[in-house]
Amino acid sequence: MYFGDSLLGKRSVNDVDPNRVTTSKRPPSFVIFISLVLFFLTPLSHAASVCEPVIGRVATVEGRVEVQRTTDSQWIGAKLNDDLCQGDTVRAGGRSRATIALINQAVLRVDQNSTVRLINISGKPEERSLLSLVQGAVQSFSRKPRQFEVSTPYLNGSIKGTEFVIRVAEDQTVLTVFEGTVRASNEQGAVAVASGQSVAAKADTLPQPRTIVRPRDAAQWSLYYPPVLVIAESDTAPDSLRKAQESAARGDYPAAFAALDEVSEEQRDARFHLLRASLLLSVGRVDEARTDIDGALAQDTSSGLGHALGAVIAVVSNDREQALAEGRKAVELAPDSASAYIALSYAQQARFDLPAARASLQTAVKRQPKDALAWARLSELHLMFGERREAIAAAEQSLALAPGLGRAHMALGFAAMSNFDVTKATESFEKAIAADSADPLPHLGLGLARINRGQLEAGRGEIELAVGLDSNSALLRAYLGKAYFEERRADIDAQQFRVAKELDPKDPTAYLYDGIRLQTENQPVAALKEVNDSIERNDNRAVYRSRLLLDSDKAARNVSAARVYNDLGFQQLALVEGWKSVNTDPSDSSAHRFLADSYSVLPRHEVARVSELLQSQLLDPLNMAPIQPRAGESSLFL
Repeated sequence: MYFGDSLLGKRSVNDVDPNRVTTSKRPPSFVIFISLVLFFLTPLSHAASVCEPVIGRVATVEGRVEVQRTTDSQWIGAKLNDDLCQGDTVRAGGRSRATIALINQAVLRVDQNSTVRLINISGKPEERSLLSLVQGAVQSFSRKPRQFEVSTPYLNGSIKGTEFVIRVAEDQTVLTVFEGTVRASNEQGAVAVASGQSVAAKADTLPQPRTIVRPRDAAQWSLYYPPVLVIAESDTAPDSLRKAQESAARGDYPAAFAALDEVSEEQRDARFHLLRASLLLSVGRVDEARTDIDGALAQDTSSGLGHALGAVIAVVSNDREQALAEGRKAVELAPDSASAYIALSYAQQARFDLPAARASLQTAVKRQPKDALAWARLSELHLMFGERREAIAAAEQSLALAPGLGRAHMALGFAAMSNFDVTKATESFEKAIAADSADPLPHLGLGLARINRGQLEAGRGEIELAVGLDSNSALLRAYLGKAYFEERRADIDAQQFRVAKELDPKDPTAYLYDGIRLQTENQPVAALKEVNDSIERNDNRAVYRSRLLLDSDKAARNVSAARVYNDLGFQQLALVEGWKSVNTDPSDSSAHRFLADSYSVLPRHEVARVSELLQSQLLDPLNMAPIQPRAGESSLFL
């Protein structure tokens, strides 16, 4: 889900002052605010810290996650936001995942059957942090240059501000670097591992480089798959299957998997395989889920839900044609299933057809008015069209049906943000995270809400967590780069913009933000290129935005280009771009403000300047910063 071009504050190039150090606290305009597409959690009634100092927290819990304190030999179940201490050990069981946020600004994604010990974690850049990966796999995301080392049975890695995945198998350790540089070493020697490279080491052997085509495939287990059905109890299901459904409905996935394992082979029908496939996707086990989907379709070729789950997998894999085919097949086989229409809506959205996606969901709630997830998903689509009242109504209907549904709270949170109700939005995002801590979008929303309140560091930290939960999202990367830009963290912001462009070359967000960065660094020619590239790619945001809001986006980008033309001394071109922006979206206050500024230096344009300034002030949201004083004009002959 996408929620705006500039939720960090409505700032185009027109708003940037290179000499300004403090960040803007102007809330975003809704015009650049909504869609799909997409954080730091305020502790929820937290118990007193178990140690001093606290070196991290458990940021997400999926399945069975346990912590062993350094002062205790017992393993205890981990809860969301539990504090972590020096020497603590965290492990994730089978079909489980966890995320750890450390004080050295590293986010660790822990795979199933993995054990990590936090030997010595320091928040000071000059001090070394050390953790030990006993078994399993960890994905690390950290943009703060620090001394960070990871030890494993066969390989040690010395990392400095990078992204990587390291996995300990039975007889070897494999390290894959996504971004940055890692020095991989053992007793036999050391090698440098750069971005896009991989090394493997066995006992008593020098680390050996490996050639890989798609490095990020090494972290497929960490991806998030949006749900397409709300698992509920069924009176018609066998007792063995109903027990699993009851556990899944409570969010107790370990108990649900345990109950499914007890189902006899004779009772493992299509419903069994579909339920297990849905649960497997919720913890990132896509290969196992595919096997169950194939098993369900083999037993029941008319299973619409099987194709619905296949459509979601194809969407996350960026296979748009397959996703649409699976979604259409799901609706054809199960025309009264809300899950089929939800899956089809994701496939249609991936193909830039938002009206069709909204129509699919309207059909879903018409045929299944008690399906809470369909209402929540419909609320998301209303937001993409800027239909705030309809979005709030749909989200509230979803919560009335399922008060604990995370996607409903998330949709209500973004709807509240669109109305500039940051307090209500924060509460909704917190509830969404409590219900589904692995969903990156509520973390994004909470981070943006905190930034909106001026809590830049806390908000940026939550955006980093969101990226750690979905490291393949170009949109999240662009927002993280913008947050780094607001903190004046040069080079790191440019890094994130570059990664965002690599992940999705068609998304204009990173190009616009990079253009703003370049202009503030007094590189107007390079900035103009980035802004023009952003304008050319504007319609690619259709996957997140309706036609009307895409026009608004384009208006903002034209204003940015006009500002750069002004800096280059091409005043006439700047005016042309300003006029284009106003014609594209007459309701964009930034466009009118830019024209007012442009007219202020032209002779005999006083009436035009005052007119444009007045329109800009009238179109500004009511709770934006106070109107800036301007030189008055008299004798305008009005």
